[in-house]
Amino acid sequence: CIEDIAGRPSASACKSGLFCFNGVCLPARCQADAECPIGSRCREQSGGLTQEKHCVAICESDSDCPSNLSCLQTSPGYRECVNPSKAKCLQEGCPAGQHCKVLLGLRAHTVARCLATCSEPGVAAACGEGKVCVANSYAQGEPATCHQSCTADKECSDGDVCGTGEEGSYCGAAIMIEEQ
Repeated sequence: CIEDIAGRPSASACKSGLFCFNGVCLPARCQADAECPIGSRCREQSGGLTQEKHCVAICESDSDCPSNLSCLQTSPGYRECVNPSKAKCLQEGCPAGQHCKVLLGLRAHTVARCLATCSEPGVAAACGEGKVCVANSYAQGEPATCHQSCTADKECSDGDVCGTGEEGSYCGAAIMIEEQ
């Protein structure tokens, strides 16, 4: 399934009885972890008039994930099954002055990279020539990071695309995902 940037699933994202969570179709309701597919757990959804449980894509160890994925922390207090080759910094960390930023948080398609940190989102001078300081929209409390400024996709590297956010136009991760 495919979610938009705000986390809303596309109209035909999943079959009946399933919902789209971080790019994965999961059972809409459950009572126990055993009812959820590998790489997910049955958890209570907070808020609303009734407390319902549904499957969410979280893990506690590598044994909770399919064999090609690892259970890694993607944001404070949140671990999920990700492809470690696309998010090496989640395991290895980053050099001083850089932060491992999750650029695309879609479980097995998660992309994370070491990027220089900055303190003034939207201020071009905060990162130097040709870069823009971008607030972290994936995890609250995470530092802002420097991204390459752009006007077209061809100016971006690593298969990234040129997108526009509150801070202006900058290169970011992109992926084509087949519906599941």
